[in-house]
Amino acid sequence: MKINNNMQNFRANKMSEIQARTIDSKLKNSKKVDIICHESSDRDTLNSALAMWEYLNNQGVSARVIMDQNLNLLKLRKTNCEFVQSDDSEKIGQDKADCILCVDFSAKDRINPYILRRIKNSKKLIGLDHHKDPDITDNFINITKPIEDADKIIQSKTNYYIDSSAKSATSVVYRFLEALNYNINKNTAYDLFYGLVDDCSKKRLVKCDGVSGTITPSKELTEDKNAFEVYTKLKGQLSEREIKRIAKNTDILSSMTKQEKAFYEKLKQNTKQSKNKKIAYVEIEANNPTWEKLGGDNTRTSRILNVYRQKMLEDYPEAKVAICFYQAGSNYRLSAHSRDKNLLDFFKYIDETKMKGFSENSGGHQDRGGGKIATTDPQSCHKWAEEIVSCDDFYDKY
Repeated sequence: MKINNNMQNFRANKMSEIQARTIDSKLKNSKKVDIICHESSDRDTLNSALAMWEYLNNQGVSARVIMDQNLNLLKLRKTNCEFVQSDDSEKIGQDKADCILCVDFSAKDRINPYILRRIKNSKKLIGLDHHKDPDITDNFINITKPIEDADKIIQSKTNYYIDSSAKSATSVVYRFLEALNYNINKNTAYDLFYGLVDDCSKKRLVKCDGVSGTITPSKELTEDKNAFEVYTKLKGQLSEREIKRIAKNTDILSSMTKQEKAFYEKLKQNTKQSKNKKIAYVEIEANNPTWEKLGGDNTRTSRILNVYRQKMLEDYPEAKVAICFYQAGSNYRLSAHSRDKNLLDFFKYIDETKMKGFSENSGGHQDRGGGKIATTDPQSCHKWAEEIVSCDDFYDKY
């Protein structure tokens, strides 16, 4: 059986029927599927999971979504999907799934240790992702590359499909459902488009205006033929009211509370630059009372920091990277945006010059990612931030 899909460039591409059917057969032959989202679950990972849950539910397959976030903050559409917090090991362990589906993460640092053990011990593991090759399990079969015959797909408990050029995980899920000739209803179109817009806004590929209720794609997105095709098809299924709702929910600046606005202004006041001005950064010290009042690291604060990092790159034209340091539970983290899409190279430089093992905690994309240390001691956290900022000489060559 030959592939008849256009597979030449493999860029945000259509999934072939062979690849989709390989994944689909494993899912349909399962008694129960656990769909797992990465830690600090955002709308891309959760809407990918929700779309897959609805698909499986329509096929008569029992499924639930394992996630790590406050659902009320995410403002997803109402559904009867079963959501389980990833730290609820008792509930997860009571009703074990015989198949695990990972969406929107590839690195083991994006999942808690208990869930990671479940993934590694799973009877069947499937992945739909737009990140790089996973390190969550030692042996996986990557069925991403063009395959001319179904017999060429190695039969294994693991089948991972990755398209790292896709703009969101929901785009990969869309291509999967499309390859199956599945009728994507309005609810699923809403979920997939919401996830796509949410992730693209973080990368400055779309601009959401919550006041006017408009979503405007960037030139980079419109020029990516296949990615823009997914964007256009999904948007075309939605009403003007639904598009306005997504725009409003995604544009955090238009919906900030007084407390959040004051926090945002404080970020501006506390922003600094490294010695050579190539790094713009702000430290939210560990145990910061304002940060704690805002709920610490959650969907809203994460989005505020994301928007602010982008603003730093606008306000500090000499800066090549913008970094926010903040507490996340028992860890101290950084999240960063790079102007020149070389963030992972910068992380590698930090790893080689200052902190062996740092890059193992980083993950992310070429222009957006993070890292963490397992402490909330203010002095240690500040020293960690200083050491990272002192690596600004990496950008002297740019």
